[in-house]
Amino acid sequence: MQQERLETYAKLEAAEEAKEKALTTATIMAKPRAMKKDQPIVGAAFGRREHDLDMDPEDSDEPCLEFSDADFDAEAEADERIRLTMKAEKIAREKAANRYNVDNLPPLPAPPAKAPSKARQKGAGRAAIDEAKEQLTRKRALSGDLEPDLEVSKKKTKVLPVGLTKDWRNKISAVGSSKGQVAGEKLTNGVPIGGLGDDDLNDVRLTDIGSKNAIEILSDTEEETPTKPRRRPVPKYSGAPALTEVKSEVKPPVVSGKSGKVEAAMAKDSEIAVLPDFVRDGWTPKFLPTWYHYIGTCDLENWEICELGDEAKAVQHVLNLAFPGNTYRVKKGCPVYTTAMARLGDKRHLIGVMTEKIVDNFFSTAEYIDNRKKIIRYTSWALDDNGPGWYEHPTPRGLVHGASGYTDPTGLFRSQFCLVPLTAFVKSTAKSKGDFSNRFIGAAAMICAGLERAFNQYTSGVKVLNGPFSKSRVGHFVAAFAKLARRLEHSRWTKIMKYCVVYMQSDDGHLLSVSCAMNVDRGTMALGSSPAKADDDDIY
Repeated sequence: MQQERLETYAKLEAAEEAKEKALTTATIMAKPRAMKKDQPIVGAAFGRREHDLDMDPEDSDEPCLEFSDADFDAEAEADERIRLTMKAEKIAREKAANRYNVDNLPPLPAPPAKAPSKARQKGAGRAAIDEAKEQLTRKRALSGDLEPDLEVSKKKTKVLPVGLTKDWRNKISAVGSSKGQVAGEKLTNGVPIGGLGDDDLNDVRLTDIGSKNAIEILSDTEEETPTKPRRRPVPKYSGAPALTEVKSEVKPPVVSGKSGKVEAAMAKDSEIAVLPDFVRDGWTPKFLPTWYHYIGTCDLENWEICELGDEAKAVQHVLNLAFPGNTYRVKKGCPVYTTAMARLGDKRHLIGVMTEKIVDNFFSTAEYIDNRKKIIRYTSWALDDNGPGWYEHPTPRGLVHGASGYTDPTGLFRSQFCLVPLTAFVKSTAKSKGDFSNRFIGAAAMICAGLERAFNQYTSGVKVLNGPFSKSRVGHFVAAFAKLARRLEHSRWTKIMKYCVVYMQSDDGHLLSVSCAMNVDRGTMALGSSPAKADDDDIY
């Protein structure tokens, strides 16, 4: 409100200043020239004075300067302008001093009256009616008309149930007839519950019915529930076209292959840039294949590739194999150590991603998609110790040892689920400079642990994420599968490697470029009978 008063006063002040300025300009321009000429000129000791003294300007030695009428007029106008300017500045200073003085502000004009709303008009009408009823009641009380009514009510002796009495409707009996009933008579003489009686009916009603806190009761009993009015039925047209629901599939954004390659190349360059000069050129073709070969063939006791604290020795051993004769000493925290351990973490993460992707693709086929019962049954079979998650030829589903049709599982680590990620791992070690044999115990253990984690996500028929592929979640799985892999003979590992070679050379698209436990102990899984030496070359 204060701000509005200040703004209004500023507008009025600006209008007055403009009006005063226009009036001053018009006065100066309209002033007659004759009036200006009659005014005396103060300090004019020469010029026209010579006529009053009857002196000849040539006889005087003093210099004489003559001014024309135009010069006098211009000087008078300049003096007048200066006087008006000084006056205007004085007025402006006084106004500026009192501009923000609240006491000097003129009152704002009153806002126009606003017509009350329909709801308020209705409420005011009801209030007036109630007030009239009240006045009528007071007049009757003063005239003594209500006393007979009170006497009649006192004579009533019959007690009727009130309040929360059980089955009170059936216990009420008629009291007289409508003709004999006296106006204002109480129907009961019981004690009212809640502090309200019949006299409270004449109390003044709320006048502010537009308030949000007011509650309007539309029913006098709890059983009568107000209902919404029924909607008018919409006529049906036989010729109306049928509406079909169209489901739009959200396609994932297309990522350009070039951009992915550029990002990978940039990351690779930034990684190699911190390495020593003699390592940069041979890091990818020499060191990494040898490093992956060492990781895949090491005997994992508990997720780690070596004893804790010996990681620098393992990196030094692989560096000497990849770059013979180098004098570089690997220490914990040096560029070679840091980059090699980072590649170890990336390889573990890739195994977790590949195994999860393989299981997801399997359950996305037409046979299993949107069929929870089939997914649950196959997941239980795959996680069994003789199931298709690990064996090339698993035991038939639902059969136990000794049952009719039971056969022992064969082909450990040669199932489709195991061979695809194992082939990808073996392929990354093709140019290895180390002779770590072909017993990929560590790789097979991590792959089987990743498959068990992936299958566990589908035990309910739908995929439920169960955490990352990390030591805290699958480290004990890796140790158990490594113990099982150590029991395989050399001939069986040779056969597994032959399967991997066939997968590398195939073009069928199987090779990727990129929480319930098992029913029994992994260490007791069947290895199968040893194959004959003549059958080692037969991969089928």
